[in-house]
Amino acid sequence: MTVKINKGLEIWFLTGSQSLYGEDTLRQVAEQSQEVARTLDGPSQIPVKIIWKPVLKTLEAIKEIRLSASRSTKCVGAI
Repeated sequence: MTVKINKGLEIWFLTGSQSLYGEDTLRQVAEQSQEVARTLDGPSQIPVKIIWKPVLKTLEAIKEIRLSASRSTKCVGAI
């Protein structure tokens, strides 16, 4: 099966956590989620670019990223 690659389009990789876990844990969550996004964006069957977004820690941040994704002409989905 041939997959047409369109790296002009994006799927945003979102990770949620809570500030109550502390900065060290949040930094670790960010590092690990970036690694997952890089792995998914590597050679694979996913025909668009995977874009890591900063860790979401509040309801407001979640609402804003959803609005940003809806406004984006490149974003075709979120993980």
